[in-house]
Amino acid sequence: MPANEAMELDRALRGHGFPAGPLFLNGYFASRFSQRRWPRSPAAGRRWRRRARRPTTTSRARSLSAHYEQVAARGNARELVRIPFLFDRAVRRASIEKVAAAIGGVL
Repeated sequence: MPANEAMELDRALRGHGFPAGPLFLNGYFASRFSQRRWPRSPAAGRRWRRRARRPTTTSRARSLSAHYEQVAARGNARELVRIPFLFDRAVRRASIEKVAAAIGGVL
């Protein structure tokens, strides 16, 4: 829902002549492992693939992030900036630095 509302707001603002900037995808949950990083032995690889197919909170979060990434990219030529999901219990300097690193030189 927030992604749809953000896209609607963007269309309305552009309709009134506001300049378009980057689009931020907040709380992005990226996969921690790529296919390349899975264990090389066939038996270990099978165990990892079985685990990867199990629905977990992590896999649901990755799925949801991927879904909103597609929603944001649909019909949008602007730069998409992924702000990572932070596992920090409190906002500290390290948290702010993670977000700043994701934003980088966009602004």
